[in-house]
Amino acid sequence: MGGPPPNPLMAAVSAGAAFALFQGAFYKLGESFAGPKTNETEYARVTLMLKSLGLVKYEKNIKKGLLNDQTLMLWDGPSLQECKIPPGPRLLILNHIDQYKHLLKPGMPLPSE
Repeated sequence: MGGPPPNPLMAAVSAGAAFALFQGAFYKLGESFAGPKTNETEYARVTLMLKSLGLVKYEKNIKKGLLNDQTLMLWDGPSLQECKIPPGPRLLILNHIDQYKHLLKPGMPLPSE
């Protein structure tokens, strides 16, 4: 009539497996919302520049676009626009980078005729 009693070991294994599956699914879901993992040292100059310009609130956008210290001198309007940086802050950033480029580049003599 009632059959064999339920096996508590089998119930525990089933519950553990279900819990592990849910934990794995939530972990992967969290990873997808967190964005790409970055090393903070890759953004030291970027962070310093944004702080000096008062634009720290756009740091997350720039990190999401993977515009790090290595690419800093290559930034242009379209790349910042793709990171959803508004026109005003975009111009400030590009002007700052342009001024920095001129400081690094020594003046070249004019060719004599």
